[in-house]
Amino acid sequence: MRLLGMNYRAAWLIHNRIMEFMCQREDTYVLQGKVQIDDVYLDGERNGGRAGRGSENKVPFLASVSIDEAGHLLYVKLVAVKTFSFAAIADWSQVGLAPGCEVISDELVCFRAVAEVGYFHQPVIVYGRHPNEMPEF
Repeated sequence: MRLLGMNYRAAWLIHNRIMEFMCQREDTYVLQGKVQIDDVYLDGERNGGRAGRGSENKVPFLASVSIDEAGHLLYVKLVAVKTFSFAAIADWSQVGLAPGCEVISDELVCFRAVAEVGYFHQPVIVYGRHPNEMPEF
């Protein structure tokens, strides 16, 4: 508002339009090559509520990163999902992945849906390992 020298309502309208166009542009990207996916939960923790997966006040997101053969980042996508279910991941895979992708994830059961809809899926066992001990892809 101050930077553009306009009133609050006009600045807010411009902000919303820019965000809308960014979302539309984001929807056109499909991830290709090697793609790493993981479950992410965003928001705060209520006092006395559950923490982490299954918390009643956290929004589940699917975080995905597309990397090239040299290991350089190409695209990052965060997509809100209702739940981490087999159907939700299968739907996302068909819309968000290019044919021939190699998907790397942890062993969360719903990520098996990627293989069921025709993509190569490589689960990585992470139980009992510190993130620094994980292989780099």
